[in-house]
Amino acid sequence: MKISFDIDQQEVDLLINSLTLVAGQTNDQNSRDKLLLIIQEIKADVGFEDVVFHYVYQLLDPYTKQDILKSSNLRNGLVISTQWIDNFLAQGCNNILDYLLILYKPKKTTSPITNSEASSCETVQDIIDLIKTKYEGAL
Repeated sequence: MKISFDIDQQEVDLLINSLTLVAGQTNDQNSRDKLLLIIQEIKADVGFEDVVFHYVYQLLDPYTKQDILKSSNLRNGLVISTQWIDNFLAQGCNNILDYLLILYKPKKTTSPITNSEASSCETVQDIIDLIKTKYEGAL
């Protein structure tokens, strides 16, 4: 089962604290273990975007002399060539996606990122979102 919803950091903290409290109060070891696993997965999800950004940063860094921020525009802000974006960005994104699947979701697969999908990205955040969407769709 997959449950997905958007919450801010304050709500994440509240959820983790509440689950930790319940896990500490239960006498059922099986329930405690499951709650601790849920807490661990929530904590991993919170930092996942930063992990993806780290790898996207490494991918883009050799091709720009500008500071790479999540809000950076690929073509205008980072001055990365349209030819590189259209022909090589997808492969780099797929390498990141494959690596993340091996690390966090072994035995899961997803459809590859196409050149068209990658070249439609305007900002670094768009690349992160594209990789996250494919990652979350892994079966």
